[in-house]
Amino acid sequence: MAPALTRKRGYQAVTPSFFMGQTKVKNLFGATSLLVSLLAGADSLAHAADAAPHQLVLLVSLLAGADSLAHAADAAPHQLVMALSTTPDSLDPYHHNLAPNLTISHHIYDTLVDLDERQHPVPGLAESWKATGPDTWEFKLRKGVTFHDGSTFDANDVLASWARVPTVHGPSSFTVYTEVVKEIKVLDPYTIQLTTNGPFPLLPVYLTQVMIIPAEVQNTATADFDNGKALIGTGPYRYSEGSPGHTLTLTANPHYWGGKPAWDTVEIRFIPNDADRVTALISGTVDLINAVPPADVHRLESNPQLKLAKAVSNRVIYLSVDFDRPQTPFARDRQNTPLPTNPFQSLKVRQAISKAINRQAIIDELLYGQAVPAGQLIPDDMDGANPSLKPEPFNLPAARTLLAEAGYPKGFTTVLHGPNNRYVRDAEVASSVALMLTGAGLATTAETMPASEFFPRNKNRDFSFTLRGWSSDTGEAGYSIKALLATRDVDKGLGTANHNRYSNKSLDDLVIAADHELDAEKRRGLIQKAMADGINDLGQIPLYFQMNLWASKEAVKMTPRVDELTLARDAVPVR
Repeated sequence: MAPALTRKRGYQAVTPSFFMGQTKVKNLFGATSLLVSLLAGADSLAHAADAAPHQLVLLVSLLAGADSLAHAADAAPHQLVMALSTTPDSLDPYHHNLAPNLTISHHIYDTLVDLDERQHPVPGLAESWKATGPDTWEFKLRKGVTFHDGSTFDANDVLASWARVPTVHGPSSFTVYTEVVKEIKVLDPYTIQLTTNGPFPLLPVYLTQVMIIPAEVQNTATADFDNGKALIGTGPYRYSEGSPGHTLTLTANPHYWGGKPAWDTVEIRFIPNDADRVTALISGTVDLINAVPPADVHRLESNPQLKLAKAVSNRVIYLSVDFDRPQTPFARDRQNTPLPTNPFQSLKVRQAISKAINRQAIIDELLYGQAVPAGQLIPDDMDGANPSLKPEPFNLPAARTLLAEAGYPKGFTTVLHGPNNRYVRDAEVASSVALMLTGAGLATTAETMPASEFFPRNKNRDFSFTLRGWSSDTGEAGYSIKALLATRDVDKGLGTANHNRYSNKSLDDLVIAADHELDAEKRRGLIQKAMADGINDLGQIPLYFQMNLWASKEAVKMTPRVDELTLARDAVPVR
């Protein structure tokens, strides 16, 4: 338990004018320089007046408008306007482990360890760390860091952050990252010792996912994060105005430990409609968009006023089936009578589903080639990927045979549920999958809904068969296996996203052994074996990896990320 916290820090109102000092001086200096140049040449202009009287008019106009020019520049700071495809459901950094939420959090907060665009660990609020024993680590915290309210960051804030994580009950928990830590001991205000539950070599990577909040907001409700009162971090940008579902305005943190942010203000708009988002970019209304529709890639690439940035993501789109319920709500025979047993518990049914899906056709026809077929939960070049696992080949006759062998020669009916505004063309993909399965004898209807409805219902287990997406926040395989395939035990950080309740004792043993294996090669072997066990059993059914696509104005250079986060720090103005 965290020790008593004695410092008191109140909420401070955030106003954009707080940050305008340097910008105003810079713009005024620019305007003054223009006037000096024009004044120096005024005599020449006067002598040339007979030949070009409009030049004198220009000079007088500029003189008269000089002060207005400086004030106009002050009113229009260096701004980045981003349009994102998905709205966060909360601004509480621990409410939902979801990319849209993480995108906002990473602007406002820092973590002890950060991840670069390739998901490689780099120093964050911890400037260095080292293992001091099989299950102990020492982290040196960065000195001189302040929160947005002016208070000083130290070890007490780390304790408070860890204490708050398990108290937030959102759609998915961040306890998968914190439960590995048994104790945090403060050695001095800027040195902490973390003791893990046995050897845990991935601790620095797990720390990349826990945002650090000031101790004074430890007991603050999610509502006060959503209304902005508690949105106080140490990150490059601070909250100015907005709320979930509405445009957010962030202002540069002039005291950011990582250096002056590239933008004075960042405006984040949420435009779920693909066509509207693209139109906003082409018209110049916004500077940068994410989730570029695959159908528009060529058109945007050929526009000389725009730039495209892309990278194969670690976002796997997969199918998930109900495992543990003896009867499942959306499985009926051809006469619409509920099936007495859960057909998804049969490996042959799951194999039939996988073989009935033409992954490459989905990629070519729906995603315009902007994806890669998946044979496991992480891309082949990520640490812990199993090279023996390949994408399932499309085989319709084999799918029909497997259904018959499973006891369903006439198939059965089911419903594939999924979001319609979370992943690239997710509704169309769900419909295509349903059509392919129907062709194999498994009569499937696709029903999609907004992500804000789908995720809570999925957590409540309202469905039997779902289309979902997942990305490895840590940049390695163990985290994905632990979250999606390990037997669900949220208190232990296991199966936190395993909403279909897949369970495999041998896989669980491998995951636990890998967690405590300090030898990198041995650990990799354990993880690869666990991946093979879970995928061969089709605990989840991988389809493809999305391509992360951004488009921006020519004046903005975007560095693509594999984790699909859209961060202002990765977008820099082209001088």
